[in-house]
Amino acid sequence: MLFDIVMRKGFPLDDVGFEKISGLYDMGDSQMGVYREGNLLFIEWNGQIIEGMYYKGNNFFEAGGGMYKIQFELLPGGGAKAKLSILDDAAGEGKKILKYRVPR
Repeated sequence: MLFDIVMRKGFPLDDVGFEKISGLYDMGDSQMGVYREGNLLFIEWNGQIIEGMYYKGNNFFEAGGGMYKIQFELLPGGGAKAKLSILDDAAGEGKKILKYRVPR
């Protein structure tokens, strides 16, 4: 038997997954908002929307071309941590301090 397998670069994330990571993060000297728009994750940092990011699997998102990347760690009790990198250099790390409601 022969099977053709097609792999996609991005994987859909369900509503529950987006809800776990959406919110306001304390990044130390600033705050970062994380919210969903369709199947994209948007980051708002220092008042600017950075870019839409695609889910790559394992709580990891990446923007087109790989310039921006963010890795989430889900914590017990519904919390989350985020590590943002720009051009593979660490840009900030923080913990979710406020939950956003995700529209369905």
